[in-house]
Amino acid sequence: MRILQAEIYGFGKFTDTKFDFEHKLQFITGANEAGKSTLKAFISAILFGFVDRRQRFKRYEPKNGARYGGKLIIEQEKQLYTLERLEGEKGGQLVITSLNTGQQLPASLLQRWLNSLTSDLFEAVYAVDQTSLEQIRQLAPEELEKSFLTIAASGSQQIMMLQKKLQKKAEQIYKPNGRLPQLNRLLQTYEKQTQELRAANRDSHLFVEWEKTLEKEKEQQEAVKNQIKILEKELLRQRQLDNLWPTFVELERLRTKEKNQQPIGLTPQEFTALQELQLKVKTKQDSSNSLTAKSQALMQQGQQTINLEELQKYDAAKDQFDNLFHQLDVHSTEIQLALELQQTVNQQLSSPQAASRENEVLRRTRKKVQKPLFKQNRRQLALLGWALIAGSCLLLSFFSSKITIKLLAVGGLLAALFAVWQSMSKKSGQSESRSQNSLSTGSAQERDLMVQSVEAKRLQQLLEQLAFFTQASAFCTASLQLPVELLKRLARLQQFKTRIKDALRERSKRDRFLDYYRQEHERVTAELNALTEQLKQQLQKNGASSFAHLQAQYLQQQQNTEKNAKLQGLQTQLPAEVQNELRRYQSREEFKAHLSKKQDELQHQKERLSQLTVSITEKEVRLEQFGKSVRILRLKQELANKQAQILAEVDSWLALNAANQCLEKVLEIMSQHTLPHVMQLAQHYFRRLTRDQYEKIVMVERHLQLVDKNKTQYDVRELSRATAEQLYLALRLAFIVQINRTIKLPVLIDDCFVNFDEQRRNELLALLEEISAETQIICFTVDISFLYDKVDKENILRVD
Repeated sequence: MRILQAEIYGFGKFTDTKFDFEHKLQFITGANEAGKSTLKAFISAILFGFVDRRQRFKRYEPKNGARYGGKLIIEQEKQLYTLERLEGEKGGQLVITSLNTGQQLPASLLQRWLNSLTSDLFEAVYAVDQTSLEQIRQLAPEELEKSFLTIAASGSQQIMMLQKKLQKKAEQIYKPNGRLPQLNRLLQTYEKQTQELRAANRDSHLFVEWEKTLEKEKEQQEAVKNQIKILEKELLRQRQLDNLWPTFVELERLRTKEKNQQPIGLTPQEFTALQELQLKVKTKQDSSNSLTAKSQALMQQGQQTINLEELQKYDAAKDQFDNLFHQLDVHSTEIQLALELQQTVNQQLSSPQAASRENEVLRRTRKKVQKPLFKQNRRQLALLGWALIAGSCLLLSFFSSKITIKLLAVGGLLAALFAVWQSMSKKSGQSESRSQNSLSTGSAQERDLMVQSVEAKRLQQLLEQLAFFTQASAFCTASLQLPVELLKRLARLQQFKTRIKDALRERSKRDRFLDYYRQEHERVTAELNALTEQLKQQLQKNGASSFAHLQAQYLQQQQNTEKNAKLQGLQTQLPAEVQNELRRYQSREEFKAHLSKKQDELQHQKERLSQLTVSITEKEVRLEQFGKSVRILRLKQELANKQAQILAEVDSWLALNAANQCLEKVLEIMSQHTLPHVMQLAQHYFRRLTRDQYEKIVMVERHLQLVDKNKTQYDVRELSRATAEQLYLALRLAFIVQINRTIKLPVLIDDCFVNFDEQRRNELLALLEEISAETQIICFTVDISFLYDKVDKENILRVD
C-alpha cells in the first residue's frame, strides 16, 4: 500500500487541508506544534479507526466544529482507491471507493489489505521514533542483546518489555532465595504452623494411628484424583479427536485424490492470455458475421430502392443511352420550352369559344384591309408619274447642251423629288395612323389570336429542331415503350433519365459500401485465420482439442489447487501426531469403542473417589470426637487457610512464568522463521550505516556477534551508544522491509536524525532512499537543513 494524498476535513488543528505524498521518500517538516504528530495520527486513524471517546485527548477532534474525519488516496496492487472515514461507531464510518471504476467496495476489504494488523502493532512495527532510540540508550548491557534479538525477530521491543514486566511481577510473588516476596513469607509461616500442629498431636497415640490411616487414605484420594485428572485429560483429548475425525477423514480423502492429480501445468497468466486470445477470435468472428450481415442487408435494401430492371436496360445500351442523355441535357432548354408551349396551346385550344372567336377576328381584319386598298393604288400611280417626270428631267440635264434647258430640267427634277418625298411622308404617316387606329380599335380577341398564331409557329419550329430525337431514341422505343408523339417521347425519356441517374447514384453508393465491407471482411478473415491458428497451436501445446476442453482442464486444475490449499489447511489443523494417533483406529466405531472404555474407567475411578471421600469424612469426624483441643483445630484451620493462600500465590506465580515462557517460545518460533532473512538485510544496512566498518552480524549460540573489517568479533554489549543506535535502526528497518513484502504499509519515521552527526545522517538518508525503492517512507522532522543538498525540494513537504 502506498499513500498518495491525505485530505483532512477536520482533525486536530487541520481543517479542509490536503497533503500530497508524491514521492516514495517524503519528508514532512515544520516547527514544534505545527501539526506533524497530528498528520501522523490522522494517517493511523484513517487506516485503523478513530480512538474511542474514553481517550478524548488522542481523538484530535476539531475545535472549530468542522466535520470530523477525512480521506486517504492510496495505491494498492496498482489500483487507486479512496479510504474515507467519518465520525461513527466502532472507529468511525469507513467508505472505500475505487477510483478506476467508481465502484464502492466493502469496508472489510481494508482488513484484508492490512492482514488484520492493529493500530498498536502498526505503531510498534512500522513507526520508528526518537522514543525507541532513547529506550535503547537506557538499557543495561545485559538487556541490550536480548532487545536486539527481539527486534530482529518481531520488529519491536514490546515482547522484551512485556517479559520484563512479567518477570518483575513474578519476582514480587516468589524468589528462590528471597524473604520479602509474598509466597516466600507464606511458606515460612506455613512451615512454623505445621511444626506446631505436629507437636500438639504427639500426645495421642490413637489419634496418630488414625491420622496415619487418614493420611494414607488421603494419599489414595489424591492418587485417585490424579488418575481422574489424567483420565479426564485423556477423555478430553479423545473427545477432541472425535471432533477432528471428520476433518481427518476429509484429509485422507484429499490426500488420496492428490495422488491421482495430473496438473496440465498452465499458469493463471497463460490461461488469461489464452482467454484473451479466445476472446479476440470470438470478436473477429462476430465482426466477420456482422460485415456479412451488413452486406446482405445492403443488397436487400438495394433491391428495394433500386429499379434493377431499368438499370439492366440502361446497362444493355449504356453508350447509346449516355449519348441520348447528353443530347437531352444539351437541348433541355428547347425541350422545356416546347413542352410549355404545347401545354399553353393545348389549354387555349381546349376552350369552346376559341374557334368562333378566330373566325370573327378574320372577318373584321378582311374588311379593314379592303377599305384602304383603292386609295393605296391611286397613291401608287401618282408616285409613278412623278418618278417619270424626275427621270426625264435628269436625262435632259445630262444630254442637253443648252443651259436654260438644263436649269429647267434641274428645277423639274427637284420639284419631282419634293413631290415624291411629300407623298412618301404622307403615306408613312397615314400608314402609321391606320396601324395605330387598327391596334387601338382591335379587340382583345384579335390580339389573342395573333399571339396564338405566334406560339403555334414557335412550337412548330421547336418540334422541327427536336425531330432528330425520334431517330436517336429508336433503339429504346420498344424497351421503354416510348410513344410516337415527339413531346411525350421526350418527356418519357427525361423521366427515364432522372430515374436512371438516381438509380446509378444509389448503385454507386451501394457498391462503395459493398467494396468497403468486402475489404474489411477479407482483413478480418485474415486476422481471424491467424488468431485461430495461434489458438490452435496453443491448444495443441497444452494437449486440448478445444478451448472449452482446455477451460475444463484449467478449472479442474484450479479445483485441484484449491483442494491442495484445503489439504494444507487441514494438515495445519491436524498436526502429524494427531494424524498418527487417529490412524491407529480402523474406523470411527473402533474409536468410539475406545472412547466408551475410557468413560467407563473414569466412572469407576469417580466411584472409588466417592468411597474414599466418605471414609475420610468418617475418620475426620471420629478424630474430632476424640475431643482434641481447640488449639489443634485452630492450627488446622490456619494451616488450611495458609495452604489456600499458598496455592493462590503459586497459581499466580506459575501463570506469570508460563506467560513468560510462552513469550520466549513465540520469540524462538519467530526467530526461526524471520530471523535469517532479517539478519541478512540488517547486515547489509548496518554495513552501509557504519561505512563498512562492520561487515557481518552473526549468531553464536543465540548471542549476537559483530565482525568488523579486520575480522574481529565484538559482543553487542561492547558497542558504543551511537553504534548501538545504528544497529537498532538496521534491525528495525530490515524487519520492516521483510514483513512489508507480505503486509505492504508505509513506514513512519519521526525525528530519528536528531542525535546523529552529519556523517551518520548522510548514511541513514542514503539507506532510506535505497529502501524507499520498494517501501514508501514518510519522515517527520524539525530540522531539514541537512537535506537541502541531498534531496529534491519536491521531496520536502512543509507543515505550517
